[in-house]
Parts: sequence; structure tokens; C-alpha cells
Amino acid sequence: SLTARMAKEQAELAELRAKVTKERERHAANQHAALSVSQSVVDVRHRLSLQEGCFVLFVEAAVSLFALALQSTVPLVLLDLPSNVAILSKSPADLASGNATLATYRCQESTNRLSIKFRAREGIAGKISAYIIPAIPPKTCSVIEVQLPPLCMHQMVSSIPGGGSASQQDASQADSLVQQLQQSRPCSELVLQGNFSVHAFHSWLRDVLPDVPTHLPANSSTGSYLFKQSQLGTMLSCWYTDGQAKLVCDSITTLAILQNTLLASATAAKQQVSIRYQLHPQALQHCCGVLWPFLEEQRALARRKKLGGALQELHMQEGDASFLAREYKDIISTQSGKENTQNGQDAADDTQGLDA
Repeated sequence: SLTARMAKEQAELAELRAKVTKERERHAANQHAALSVSQSVVDVRHRLSLQEGCFVLFVEAAVSLFALALQSTVPLVLLDLPSNVAILSKSPADLASGNATLATYRCQESTNRLSIKFRAREGIAGKISAYIIPAIPPKTCSVIEVQLPPLCMHQMVSSIPGGGSASQQDASQADSLVQQLQQSRPCSELVLQGNFSVHAFHSWLRDVLPDVPTHLPANSSTGSYLFKQSQLGTMLSCWYTDGQAKLVCDSITTLAILQNTLLASATAAKQQVSIRYQLHPQALQHCCGVLWPFLEEQRALARRKKLGGALQELHMQEGDASFLAREYKDIISTQSGKENTQNGQDAADDTQGLDA
């Protein structure tokens, strides 16, 4: 009997050892899969489109994507992208935790590419975090971070880097650029003077504007760049050298953001800077003229949205909308298209819920 009990205990021990070995192999395989999935994001790009006036964040992975969670410290306006195969779900902002935008893109079809289109508000720096979740187990998350400078909606359209010592040719090139800008539109001017170096001001400029190179060319003593605001089309010219910087723009708001951010950078670097501001007499009228078409567009959208519900109800009661004006017919068709799209998304959500 003792021999039989020993044999039974040895069999149970061998079975337990086999289970432990199997679990160790499974754990090692999961770790390898998690490592491969975390390295599966092969391409992440973001660009600012001057034609559309918005950002496009492009993500491509080596495996199929399940979802992408978006978190931002600054408010974002998320735009529709017809080529997207993902459903957008927005969550309420949690400003106390620094989450001004929370959204999730859930892929409906098997795809390894996803594009996100959005606009950001200028004024303060922010950070966007994209949490990419693959469709294959284990669903480990990869995090991509994108920094947004205070003037994130500006894009460099031309640059005149300084070369060698501060020569008359460099000054004439910068002056001609400023003169051309001032002749084409009413521009205001912001001049900063102090004991800062050209490289120090270059680093300050990198904190407020995108596309600025990491370093100035070797032995350069001046820097000159031209930017365009992607939404409003305003222009900004930046020229700087040791102890002096000249910023010319037809937008008062842009110069105000530059002043606040550059002063904060100078204070952090313990540099004393004096500021001289010259406002163009027609600057305010010009800014209002630039903004007016966008205000008109928003007012028209608000009017169409207000009329949409009433016209849809009238169409359901009458059954015929042929007697309405063409504008009202277009509003009804647009409203119907939105309802059909929303019903399709709800049905897809229900189907996914049943599958889960």
C-alpha cells in the first residue's frame, strides 16, 4: 500500500511539473507577443494642411488595429474623414485632470491604417497622446505623443537662414521680406531687445512655433523665417540676431501670443528683455475682415441646424417636399443623410455588443 501511495504521489507531482512547464511556455509566448505588438506601430506622422486648415494624424501598424484612444491637454475640434473605417466616440472633458479632449476611434473593419483629422486652438502649448490598441491578443497598448506649440496652426512657407557674420546682404534680404509683407497687408510690428544671443532666441522661437529647425546653421548670426496661419491665412515674419528680434504680422492675436510666450521664456532664462510694439492703424479692421467670412459660415450652419428639425417634421407630416425652396430641400436631404448614418453606426454598435 505504501508503494502504491508513493507511486500515486509521484504521478501527481509529475502532472504538476508538466502544468508548470506548460504555463511557463505560455507566459514566455505572451511576453514575446506583447513585445512584438508593442513594436508593431511602424509609422506615425502628423502634418498641417494649409489647404484644409487642419492637422492630420496618420498611424500605420504591422497588425490590425482594434481602437485608438485620443487624449489631449488642449481642446481639439475632431473632424470627419470620409476614408476612415473607425467610429468616433467622444467623452466629456475632464479639465480637473488636464484632459480637455477625450475620444476613441473604434475600427469596424480589419485595417492597419487610421487617420485622424482635427483642429486645435492657438494660445497655449499642449500635448496629444494617442493610445493604439491592436486587434490581436494580448491587447497591449502603444503610446504616441505629439507636442503642440502655442502657434500650432502656423506653417513655415519660406526661410532665409543667416550665414557667416551679420552682413549687409542678410539684412537686405530680411528687410525686403518685411517690406513685401507690409506692402501686401496692414502689419503690426513687435521688436524685442536685450542681451540674449541669436541661438537663445532661436530656442525660444522653437517653443512657440512649429517647423523651426533644431539649430541654426553653423557660424550663422541671424535667422529669418516666414509663417502662414493655416485657417485665417495671416502671415508672420520673424527676423532676429544677437540682442534684437523683429516680428511682423497682420494678426494682433498672433503677436500677443508671441509676446507672452517669448517673455515667459526670457524670464525662465533670467534674461532682461525690452519690448516695443507698433500697431498698424488698420490692423483691427483687417483682422475683423479676415474673421468675418468664418463668422458668416458659422451663422449659416447654426441657421441650417435650427431649421433642420422643423423641416424634417414638416416633411414627415406632408409626405412631399416638392413645394419647398431648393435651399430647404437641401437641408432636408442633409438631415436625412445624417440620420441614416447615425442609425447605421448604432446598428454596428449593437452588432459588436452581441458579438462580444
